[in-house]
Formats: sequence, structure tokens, C-alpha cells
Amino acid sequence: MEELWHSLLDVIEPIVIPDWGALVGLLPVMVGIAVLLWLGSTIRRFATAGPTRRGRQRLIPAAPAGLHMPGPSWAPMLG
Repeated sequence: MEELWHSLLDVIEPIVIPDWGALVGLLPVMVGIAVLLWLGSTIRRFATAGPTRRGRQRLIPAAPAGLHMPGPSWAPMLG
């Protein structure tokens, strides 16, 4: 039983107690991969970006029939 326990601990040991020197050595590689993924996603978003408006064109606002709209005035600026 003790032999089984020690073999189980030997298998789990690299996961529980990692080799920090090796992991720190891999940091530049991990940062490089992250930068490449970000760059790829940014290029993909720009490449697949379509027009911002589709379908019907913007309608020009118009006053409803029977409604009198006053012309432009300087009164708000003078107020």
C-alpha cells in the first residue's frame, strides 16, 4: 500500500510542486504567443469588419403635417 502511495505522489509531484525555474524561462514564449494571438484576432476583426449601416438609408427628419416649425433664430444665443 505504501508503494502505491509513493508512486501516486511521484506522479502528482510535478503538478503540485512545479519547477519554477523552467516556468520562468517559458515566460517570454508565453508572452510571445499571447501577443501573436492578440495580433491575429485584431487583424481578423479588421479584415471581417463590414459597413456599419446596412439596409435602408437614414431618413431626413421632417415635421408632421399641420405643425408649424419656426425658422432659425438667434434668440437662444442672445438669451
